[in-house]
Amino acid sequence: MAKTLAHFPEVDFSDPTYGRLVRPDYTVEIALGSHEDVLGITLRVSGSRRSLEIGNKLVEMFGRRAIDSWTGESYDPTVALESFREWKEFQDELR
Repeated sequence: MAKTLAHFPEVDFSDPTYGRLVRPDYTVEIALGSHEDVLGITLRVSGSRRSLEIGNKLVEMFGRRAIDSWTGESYDPTVALESFREWKEFQDELR
């Protein structure tokens, strides 16, 4: 949590296991879990593709591997924009 707040002080961690960064065109949710030692982090981005910038920074900041939940593959910031576009198209089809 401290590492996240150092880079993004506007994240709301009123619940220490869950943070939300809300901006006008996107939201990034950060789930840390309830263990004292964080075993994993879940990021959920929604809204505009600008949310990817924050997601990329968080993955880089934590220095861990990530899984792109849309593709099931290892997260690669260089292909994240294409994955995001495909996900948005899928979401639009559901509406």
